[in-house]
Amino acid sequence: VIDNHNNLVIDHTYTPPAARGKGLALALVERAVADAAAQGRKVAPQCSYAARVFDDRPDWRLLRAS
Repeated sequence: VIDNHNNLVIDHTYTPPAARGKGLALALVERAVADAAAQGRKVAPQCSYAARVFDDRPDWRLLRAS
């Protein structure tokens, strides 16, 4: 979702139970951030998982929407 500030909003991540533990959610967040950066957007990680990934990636600090 793109908000009214042109930020990509990650409001939910979900991995089916059978696919958990394989790094799919991380890959999804990484791809979303890469796509947003390529489009000149910042990212608003609203779901707890995406927010934790951002917290663990100081190199993404400038990509996080305030």
